[in-house]
Amino acid sequence: AVKLINAFADRHRLTVIAYTTGDGIACAQTDQYTDILRVYNEPVPASIGRAGMNLLGSGRGQPDVYKMILLGPEPKLAGLRAELEAVAADKMAVTKAMDGMLEILPPGASKASGVAHAMELLGVDASSCLAMGD
Repeated sequence: AVKLINAFADRHRLTVIAYTTGDGIACAQTDQYTDILRVYNEPVPASIGRAGMNLLGSGRGQPDVYKMILLGPEPKLAGLRAELEAVAADKMAVTKAMDGMLEILPPGASKASGVAHAMELLGVDASSCLAMGD
């Protein structure tokens, strides 16, 4: 899936970042789009080159990827979303949290499924919870 998203980003000249195990954030190279992450108090992604991006999640001593984000101009991303969803098919979920970003997650992953999993681990009933967010 990582190579598939990297190829899609390359083909459409989009910036892609990968969130990896160990709290890492990686990109092929930093640019005006990766710099936007600073506004959200995210660390600047490590520039690891195109070859490095394609090795992520390969199991060759590389960290696993749990989320990727495509960054670019909103009109371009909006026009490409249907194509990305077709490429992702049942292998990935495509979501949008904000303009200029398309998030790619494992199938079935969402904030709701994450909260449900946390509640289960903690033994907490939904009637005892309050969730807030974007």
